[in-house]
Amino acid sequence: MKEDMVCGPAGTATLGRIIQQADSNPNISAIVLQIDSPGGTVDGTEALSNIIRNTHKPVVAYVDGLMASAALWIGSASNEIIASTDTDEIAAALV
Repeated sequence: MKEDMVCGPAGTATLGRIIQQADSNPNISAIVLQIDSPGGTVDGTEALSNIIRNTHKPVVAYVDGLMASAALWIGSASNEIIASTDTDEIAAALV
């Protein structure tokens, strides 16, 4: 989702700001996205994907279970995707 949940996870807008702050911080050399998600709504997904794609520092998507649908779109914008185990799922819906 694009906006933060009141008692839940940060939305894509907040995650994008955090990634931009990390990208501009001289003490950070790379960014790791830990992903375990079946996806979600597309609202904000393209914007977050573009932020990741346009970072100057390397971005690694670390899959810890599942990366599908909107999560796949976001993770695919990184420089590298690493699965934590042989049984992690990295999948897109086929239509």
